[in-house]
Amino acid sequence: MSSVFSACAKSTNCLDPGNNAAAGSVELVHIGSCGLVMWLVNHAYVGIDIHDAKLYAVLAAHWLEQTAYAKDPFFLFGSQDDFSVFSPVYGTLVRWLGLDIAAQLIVIAGAILLAIATTAISAKLFSSNWARVLAVMLCAAAAYAYSPGNLLSFRINEEFATARSIAAPLGLAAMALCLHLRFRAGVITAVFATLVHPLMGIWPLLAIVSVKLRDRDLLLMISAGITLLAGLAWLGMPAMQPLDAEWDRLMRPLSVVYVEAWPAIRLGSFLFWISLLLLAGHYGQPCHSRWYHIVALLGTAGLLSAQFASYFYPIKLFLQTQPWRAMWLAIFFAMFAAVELFEGASRRGKRAVLWFMLGTVLIYLAHDFAGYLLFACWLAIHSTTVPRIASNTNCHPWASDKNLVILLMVLIAIGLPSYYLDLQQLGNSLPLGMEFLPPASRGAFLAGGIGPGFLLIALSATPWLGRRWLALPLTALLVFAFLNWDQRSPAMRSWESSLLKKETQTDMARHIRRGEVVYWHENSPMRTWLELGTASYASGIQPAGSIFSREKTFEMKRRLERVDVASMLDFESSAATDKRPVPATPDRTDIPQTPRNIFRTAQIADPTGPGIHYLCQDPMLDWVVSSRVFTNGQFVPIRTIDSFSGNSRNLYRCPRHPAG
Repeated sequence: MSSVFSACAKSTNCLDPGNNAAAGSVELVHIGSCGLVMWLVNHAYVGIDIHDAKLYAVLAAHWLEQTAYAKDPFFLFGSQDDFSVFSPVYGTLVRWLGLDIAAQLIVIAGAILLAIATTAISAKLFSSNWARVLAVMLCAAAAYAYSPGNLLSFRINEEFATARSIAAPLGLAAMALCLHLRFRAGVITAVFATLVHPLMGIWPLLAIVSVKLRDRDLLLMISAGITLLAGLAWLGMPAMQPLDAEWDRLMRPLSVVYVEAWPAIRLGSFLFWISLLLLAGHYGQPCHSRWYHIVALLGTAGLLSAQFASYFYPIKLFLQTQPWRAMWLAIFFAMFAAVELFEGASRRGKRAVLWFMLGTVLIYLAHDFAGYLLFACWLAIHSTTVPRIASNTNCHPWASDKNLVILLMVLIAIGLPSYYLDLQQLGNSLPLGMEFLPPASRGAFLAGGIGPGFLLIALSATPWLGRRWLALPLTALLVFAFLNWDQRSPAMRSWESSLLKKETQTDMARHIRRGEVVYWHENSPMRTWLELGTASYASGIQPAGSIFSREKTFEMKRRLERVDVASMLDFESSAATDKRPVPATPDRTDIPQTPRNIFRTAQIADPTGPGIHYLCQDPMLDWVVSSRVFTNGQFVPIRTIDSFSGNSRNLYRCPRHPAG
């Protein structure tokens, strides 16, 4: 089978920069600036106290002061920090600038990298400046989830600081370099993206290597890889063995690890992106088709291998690498594919544009069935009958331009009410400082209106690209977007700016030494980690990464079970000063049974008085922070003031019991 890549090398009109309708450097700067403006407008900064931003913040804090967090279960058995170079970079920025500024800098750096990378890719894929502007703005504004469970913490273009914020745009930059025939530089950049976040950066690296190989060699490499993995599993390699039944039962409800059964995996959405790539690979320029096909192959392989591990054989390696993450790259390139299809239609003339617009409106009207329809279209083009019917239909008298326009207007009228509501929803999701426009207008032009709004902007801006005076309005837009970017309240900004700073030490931190383990249910474990600067006993976020360590999984289970029980223990009928100890394993009938899936249903709450006593029977715990007043022979509360709320909080130091 001949390689399409080899054919591309002979097709100078695509790959030879001298023959491509390339944009000038000033035009590219303007295009990238448009993308950065749209990124800032559509992804307001929400701070550190959200999703995985908490985890990456404490990873940086741990890198700065490992002894302070050594007893935290998130680090007891190793963490994802062991496989990434992100924490040293992030930690150094935290040391120089403070956590608040460092986190914002990471997010802004990722946005700038994304604007540069998508501009460079668009400069190679498209011959029209309007298509380049459209593609860059689409990639900048998009916030689609690439996880099978539709988790909000796994979206392209995250607005909080994680290693993904840097690894994803670096991966796109690597592919841009290879598209511009800088293969060695592209590989180095992709390797660096993999070092920043192995589970994200590996996919651009695989795409670059796969594009370079001939089809036969790629097929041989895939076959050899499958054979090698099967052989290692047969020989008993630990990473290729399935999780034991008990570990599997605990981990299975965590949708970030396992792919759920259909329809929970949003099969239609994934088919939509994959089908766009396949259609662009068929109808797009020949020298680009291999890129689309390879990205589609990786996305499909990632999903199928994740499903195989989830449904049939829970192999540790597959579950740990979470191959469904390949879809982040597929979604970005699918947006390029959509623009390539549209630009190709525009080159073919008015009739092709009308058919393309009809198809687009039908896809919008189909909503949840759009992915299935697109996939059916891709299957149909490989039939000999369907293309013949399509050709006859296009030549039929009823399919005149006038009739197609009438049909298009009818379909638009049908979808207009729903589209208007979508525009309002998009507009309302934008930062509050942009309320000078009605919601529908904000949704149409600032959020792109699901494409048409950005198309109008791109067509309007194209004649002015390259004019040096355009730098002034673009700079003004960048300043305006940046000033409205941070959507935190003044109180939240003040609090986050104080985190990990010893000079802003709280009243509680004067009693609790760094390195001691604290259970504090409020905003757990954020305040313990970053306000007190020490280890947290247990929380709902600390099971993250449990798939990498069986020991961590069951230690978190043990602690969460204790926390769950401690929140429900009743006061003894005698008095709060009753000195009778609560048994280490409660067997009282008035204590609710521990939930079966403790990772999902544990009560992270203020423990009762006896619950404080019960928690402190664990030798791994040093302090309990609570709003309750509880005293007995062993506990004398230390009254402090919560600097964030201004309310009183009581510190309970757990008594140490001699071993045995």
